[in-house]
Amino acid sequence: MAMNATYPAAIMNIDVIALVNRMDRMYIDMCKSQSANMPNGLLEADASRFVDYLDDYERELNYVTSKPIPDMPEASGMLQWTVPLWDDMYTDPDNVENDDIAQLLMQIIAYRVEATHSQSNRLVQGFIPVKEGPSDVVRLQQGLARLRSLVTFVATTNPSDRPESTPREMPVTSGRLGTGAASK
Repeated sequence: MAMNATYPAAIMNIDVIALVNRMDRMYIDMCKSQSANMPNGLLEADASRFVDYLDDYERELNYVTSKPIPDMPEASGMLQWTVPLWDDMYTDPDNVENDDIAQLLMQIIAYRVEATHSQSNRLVQGFIPVKEGPSDVVRLQQGLARLRSLVTFVATTNPSDRPESTPREMPVTSGRLGTGAASK
C-alpha cells in the first residue's frame, strides 16, 4: 500500500489552504516523532503534541465557519494558492515503523484529499453553506473527530515489544533543523 494520493496544483480558497497547511505540519511532525520508531502506541509528549495540533485545526475550522462568506466578485477566479507538494519530509505511511502512526497518517492523507478536492475550493474564502446533510464542513468536522478519537485511543495503548517483527523499516529521518542551527 503506497501513498499515491493526487492533489490539484492550486486551489482558490484561502481558508482551505490554511487548513491544508495545518494538516501538513501535523503530518510531518507525526512522521518525525519519537513514537514513529516504536511498533505502536504514542509517547506522552507526542500524544500531547498531536492533541495540540488537532486543537489548533479545530479552532481554525470553527473560526472559518463562524464568519460570513465575503462577497468578492473581483477576486473570484483571479487568485489561486499553490497546494504544497509532497517532498522528502512527507514519509509514506508504509515507511513508518509505528502501525498506529501509519494509520493516523493515512487518515490525514484522506482528509487532505477531501479538503483539496472540495467544492468549496471554488470560493475565495469560506465553505459552501449547506443547511442540512453532507457538506465540505461536515466532512472536515467528521475527519477531525475521527482523528481526535484515534489519537485518544492510540495514546492509551501501551507500546508493544515485538522483537521478531521489528524493526521492519529504517528509522525515521530527522526533521528540518531549526533556525538557530548552524550549518558546517
